[in-house]
Amino acid sequence: MPMLDPLATFLMRIQAAGNDVAPVSALFRAGPDATDDQKAMAEQLARRAYEGGLIADTGTPDDGPARVAVTAAGEQFLVDCGL
Repeated sequence: MPMLDPLATFLMRIQAAGNDVAPVSALFRAGPDATDDQKAMAEQLARRAYEGGLIADTGTPDDGPARVAVTAAGEQFLVDCGL
């Protein structure tokens, strides 16, 4: 079985979480209990996705981290990956 692109997995998890979620929560479902390593990995994937236009900021609530959603380009990326 082929391995999924980590970016594709990240985008699918954002969508599965309601398409308005903090990157670390989408990736690890860890929320505020995420480790520094988990936060760093989520931030790296989010930066890569944001730079590619695959996600967009949806805002930052007063009590939590910035939230993101998959863009139309991100949805097309998933289609192109066969997902």
